[in-house]
Amino acid sequence: MPGTINVEEPAPGVALLTLSNPDKRNALDRTLCESLRFALERLDAHCVVLTGEGRAFCAGYDIEELLGEGYDDGEESHHPFPAALAAIESYPYPVVAALNGATIGGGLELAIACDLRIAADTVQLGMPPAKLGVVYAVAGLNRFLSTIGGARTRELFLTGRRIDAVTAERWGLVNSVVEAEALPAAALELAGEIAGNAPLSLRGNKAGIRALVEAGGALDPVVADVLSAERRRAFESEDLIITIRSQILNPLIPALRRHDRGLRSPVGICRFLGDRLSGNHRCWRRPSRLTQAIARVDNPADALLESTRPQFSSGICKCHNSLATLSGSQRPELFRRK
Repeated sequence: MPGTINVEEPAPGVALLTLSNPDKRNALDRTLCESLRFALERLDAHCVVLTGEGRAFCAGYDIEELLGEGYDDGEESHHPFPAALAAIESYPYPVVAALNGATIGGGLELAIACDLRIAADTVQLGMPPAKLGVVYAVAGLNRFLSTIGGARTRELFLTGRRIDAVTAERWGLVNSVVEAEALPAAALELAGEIAGNAPLSLRGNKAGIRALVEAGGALDPVVADVLSAERRRAFESEDLIITIRSQILNPLIPALRRHDRGLRSPVGICRFLGDRLSGNHRCWRRPSRLTQAIARVDNPADALLESTRPQFSSGICKCHNSLATLSGSQRPELFRRK
């Protein structure tokens, strides 16, 4: 019976894709690969979790199917596996591999095509081409080189040994390791955290990282212009305003009030911000205008945003770290009056 993909939505903005070919330890037959590509092309979730059914994540290519087809020079382009990998890498939002069991051969390449990998502590990972008499595809070798470097790629492919999850984490093959029973919850928690981030930032950063890795750090000018346009679009978007309000300004106001009794009023808070930040950060140029605006509303964060909005596009990079520090109280000396 051919493999398939089960699609679920366990949380808002999160999709869960499960490789389902349990009789063959979720081996990658043609139908499974085509189903994975088809599912990804139709999703709009802000984070996707990819896992396996049963006790394996994925045992790699369906060897019986490959032997039945034989080999020809065009096989790599004709098999749907490369298209499935491309669908993962080109999916606009992050894809997280939740490795619940054996992750072998093509299954391991499938995992490293994902943006992040979280593994159960019982997982075994390996690349068996040396033991099978197979020369692995160049595109696949390059993915491993980009992920774990030349030394570890040689060790993985030339010995054919399997490694445990802890070793895989040390090598950089996986990002984190959790107890097996905790894996589903940990993967969904991570996905929920990612999906809650600004969508334009997720898209732009994933695209930028991928382009830089593929180019070896030297971007084609056309690609660089596209990424620059994405960055500009993000700075001019509502995503940025919403994020600044929720993660920086709203926590900042009560922190300031707690720290100094003289800063309990919106006007006092605004004057403090202007005094402390206007000299170094251009987005706080006019504390007097901020003071006037903030005195007329109930929500100081909204007033700060409205008064400084024209400067956010150019100035937020410079002031972000200072504001984040102020809201967290890691450097309380910033709260002291001069």
